[in-house]
Amino acid sequence: MRLGEMLIKAGVTTELNVNAALAEQRRWGGKLGQILVRMGAVPEQMLVLALSRQLGIPWLDPGTIEALPEALVQRLPRNACEQYRVLPLQYLSEQRVVKVAMADPLDLVVLDDLRRVFGTRIEPLIVGEQALAGAIRRLFGAQGSTVLREETSGPVLMDNSGEVRLSGIPRTASPSPAPPTAPTTQPGVPPLAQRVATHAHNVRAVADLLVARGVVRHDELPRRR
Repeated sequence: MRLGEMLIKAGVTTELNVNAALAEQRRWGGKLGQILVRMGAVPEQMLVLALSRQLGIPWLDPGTIEALPEALVQRLPRNACEQYRVLPLQYLSEQRVVKVAMADPLDLVVLDDLRRVFGTRIEPLIVGEQALAGAIRRLFGAQGSTVLREETSGPVLMDNSGEVRLSGIPRTASPSPAPPTAPTTQPGVPPLAQRVATHAHNVRAVADLLVARGVVRHDELPRRR
C-alpha cells in the first residue's frame, strides 16, 4: 500500500491533503511524508509508524536516548550527524553491525558512507526528522557530546509493531567501534524506566488507533502484559 493511501486509511490525514502534498512534490521535489509533516497535515510520529510498517524497518523514539557510545561519536561527531541526519546508537561486536537512527533509512549514499566510516554493516532504524534534530541538539549540546562511558542498557528500540525492546551494548577488544562503559545522565531528564513506560503507553494508543482504522491487525501487535 502506498504511503498516502495508508495515511488516509488510518484517518490521520485526508485525500485532499495528500493530493496537495503530491502536487508540491511534483513541483519542488522532496519526500511525500516530509511534505505532509511540514504542511501540518500529518503528525510526525504517525508518519514514522506508517513508514515503519510500509518498509518493514523498526522505528525508534530519539527522546528515549539518554547518551551515545563514545567510540561511535569519535568516528561520527556532531557535524557529521547533522549532515547525514543520523545518530549512531550501538555497536554489536558479534555481528559487526552498527545500529543507526536515520531520518531516511533508504538513503544509499549515506548508508555507504557510514559503512566506510565504521568499517561494519549498518542497521538503520527510522526516526522522525524533527525529533532527530532535537535529539542531536540535546545529546551533543553546546559544550560537546553526551556519551556512554560504561556498559549499560542501550536506547529504547521499537520493532515495526510498536513493541519495546531494551538492548545493551556489548564490549569488544577489536579496533572497530568499542562499546562504552557508563551512562552520563542529564539534569532534568526523567529516569529511563519512566520514559519507557510513558512512551509505551503512547505507542499503544497510536497502535490502537491504527487497529481501529484497519491499517494493523490485532495479531500483529505485541500482547499486553
